[in-house]
Order: sequence, then structure tokens, then C-alpha cells
Amino acid sequence: MSDRRTLDAERALAMLAGPIRRLQRSLADDAALFPLTPETVVAADEKTIDAFLQRYQQVADLILRKAFPRLLAALEQRDERVRFRDMLDELERYGMIDSADFWSDVNDQRNRLVHEYAMEPAERAAELNRAWAFAPALVEAVERCARLCGCRPLFRLA
Repeated sequence: MSDRRTLDAERALAMLAGPIRRLQRSLADDAALFPLTPETVVAADEKTIDAFLQRYQQVADLILRKAFPRLLAALEQRDERVRFRDMLDELERYGMIDSADFWSDVNDQRNRLVHEYAMEPAERAAELNRAWAFAPALVEAVERCARLCGCRPLFRLA
């Protein structure tokens, strides 16, 4: 990538610094809660669950809708506009992500959490556990993209 393209990639990753740190805090602070059961999801502190959920959604959204398109545009030196699945396939081809299918699942999970509120404790626990399982991959994706783009470290991940 040219210097300008590297700067574009750095900017795309830099917008994730604060949200990634907050998600990492949830992963560290709330590890004892997971995996959730129907009983524990009912008994859990709502603020803790809501904080994790908001952090997961924000990071997933920033990666999938901001960082990934900008990184692909920087790599290919073209307009950001590309179909979502095509973008994932291209990022997999470049080695930025391991699996387009996995990231499609991350996107589906984010959409379920944002648009469908699970009311039954068993369903809510399952949805939250799935997000919890995806969360470390969000952190790793930012680290990997920065490394593969040759971006200088913009933030230290815990």
C-alpha cells in the first residue's frame, strides 16, 4: 500500500481504539458470568449485560461497516462501495480474515442482537453466549489487520 493508503488504513483502525478497549474490559471483568444459563441471565446485573451487549454491537458495527470497507478500499485503491459478501471474500483472499463465512455469522449475530430482542431467558442466554464467543475474534481482527497493513501501532490492546 502507498503511504496515503496506509494512512487510510490506520484511520480505519484508529476509530476502533476506544471501543476495543471497552470490549476488552467487558471480556476481562465479566468472564465469570459466561456462559450464561437461563437462570443466570435472569439473575445477572442488567447494566453489566447491557454494557457488554452495547460494546459488542459497537465494535462489530465499526469493523464490519467502517474499518473493513476502508481497509479493502486502501488495499485495492478503489471506491469503498462493494457488496458486503464480496468485501468479506476479498478480505479473506488478502488474508485479513480467516473466513468470510465466519464474519458473515458475526454480522448475522450483530443484526439479531440489534433488531430482535430475545425475551425468553433461554433464548437471551444463547444469543449473549454467541456474542461472547465472537467477541475475542473482533479484537483479534483489528490486531491482525493492523499487522498485515503494516500500520504503526496506534493503540495498545490489552
